[in-house]
Amino acid sequence: MTALRESIELEGVVLRQYECGADDMKLCLFTDRLGKIMVYAKGIKSSKNKNHGPTLTFCYSDFQIITTKDGGYQLCSAHTKQYFMSVAQSVEAVALASYFCQCISCTFPEKNPDINALSLLLNSLYALSVPGFRPLSQIKGSFEFMLCKILGFCPDLFECAVCGNDKEEKKDYVFSFEACGLVCNDCAKENDLLLQTRAFYLSYPVVCALRFVALANTKKFLSFNLQEQNLEEFENFCERYFLSVADYRFDTLLYYKSLKRSYEPYN
Repeated sequence: MTALRESIELEGVVLRQYECGADDMKLCLFTDRLGKIMVYAKGIKSSKNKNHGPTLTFCYSDFQIITTKDGGYQLCSAHTKQYFMSVAQSVEAVALASYFCQCISCTFPEKNPDINALSLLLNSLYALSVPGFRPLSQIKGSFEFMLCKILGFCPDLFECAVCGNDKEEKKDYVFSFEACGLVCNDCAKENDLLLQTRAFYLSYPVVCALRFVALANTKKFLSFNLQEQNLEEFENFCERYFLSVADYRFDTLLYYKSLKRSYEPYN
């Protein structure tokens, strides 16, 4: 007796497309109900296929899928909820969007849904699609740090990880990767943290920005301002911290950074 195929309706973002034959694709989706899944999509490489548009990378769509005999999934239909088309107006924004999608794909195992991670991805893609909404360095750093928080790796940012002092309200700090938290200047000097490679100097404005992101939700996590001289420090720290958590080499990040270098003015 042939087993009945289950029909499932869900919504999610197309993280990546993989070629599968002349006209078919495999889609890596991050969905509300099933998390990350791979879905076989027949004939969608053709622009004439009704499911072509809703299954493009970065597209947020409603999907109807069915289970297959081998336990996989096959696409029946898709309808676009939102396509972040304006991302394509900037090469750097496209590269950053690809990096965000790879971050989600590599940090969440299959069939492990997380509505906060999906919300973070959607709001980050929206921010990239609106020219001038926020500096790319702020969007990138905030995404990385918020993702660490969602994964359960938010560091202690409100007291010294060594002495417990929480009264240095408006002073710079050193972040210790060994202690996974801020260390006040006195403890940093006593422990020679400034000379260690596993430490990162943080100015007070950047500490405030990190604290804001740590307490924010995925809809408001970009609602802060940093001076231009602090943005690079913020971005560099968030990237380094995220990479220490993810422990993965992201080829999309390397590509994004190569683009940034190519656009830097010559002195």
